[in-house]
Amino acid sequence: MEFPKLDFADEEACFEALLELVHPGGLRCPHCGQQEGLHIHGHHKHNCTPYYRCSRCRQKFSPWAGTVFEGTHHSPSDLWRIIQRLTAGWHLTDIARELHCQRARLSEFCHKIAPFVWKHFGPPPKKPPQKNSQTGHESGIQSQPAKKSCEIPYSREADPNSS
Repeated sequence: MEFPKLDFADEEACFEALLELVHPGGLRCPHCGQQEGLHIHGHHKHNCTPYYRCSRCRQKFSPWAGTVFEGTHHSPSDLWRIIQRLTAGWHLTDIARELHCQRARLSEFCHKIAPFVWKHFGPPPKKPPQKNSQTGHESGIQSQPAKKSCEIPYSREADPNSS
């Protein structure tokens, strides 16, 4: 599956695309399985994700209930950013910095969703070793420049031009 083209500023479009990804057969009540008669009951106070109420069993539920995103407080656009960055092979530290969240909590979340993400979008690319900008070596260790063995320290006594 190819990553969809999304405008991350459009939360509703991100929500709809994510809902289609996690509920390809359509949203169902996780309590009774009803697909019709689901009504928006309210919105999450942190990220505007709607909560639904089932008209059959009268239970309220999140659209992420029973999915890998259950319990998340990330907005739909942030969830897509996480998915895109994981697929591209970003480091968790960089993702956390971009989303202004704690790396440790993001790490737990990413380990939870990674199999789902890789199943749908493929694993991240294997990165070739990065070359050191100073030495050109493929290790990440910066080596010190080699000293020339014939270097003789300057001394005024050894200088014939000094008087």
